Amino acid sequence: AHLGHARTYIAFDVIRRILEDFFGFDVFCVINITDIDDKIILRARQNYLLKQYVDSNPPLSQIISDSREQVEAMLRTLEARVADLQSQLSAQEAARSAKAFREELDTARCKIQRLIQQRQAIDAAAAADGAAL
Repeated sequence: AHLGHARTYIAFDVIRRILEDFFGFDVFCVINITDIDDKIILRARQNYLLKQYVDSNPPLSQIISDSREQVEAMLRTLEARVADLQSQLSAQEAARSAKAFREELDTARCKIQRLIQQRQAIDAAAAADGAAL
């Protein structure tokens, strides 16, 4: 949480006080505070699906295959995002928003590097599994 979250509540409190004190209105104010957002819902869904996958007790070869498939899909998505950001960045270079594009581009590139490392770890696990057989 940061101070920006309080802005709405402060603004409505000021409006309520003006309506009550200056105009004499009887104001009934209801404020709803919720801390559930899309990221929390997504994480809960991911945890549920992971638990189902683990409970199914797949063989190591299936885990390696599924992991490779997911890493490759994520890499394709991130590489497409990097290409899109690079094209947008060249168009925005003179604008103030270019900094935001560069930051998002750097973040996507870092994620790609982590995925490449994960892919290498999966390949090493597959090689070790093949050697064990």
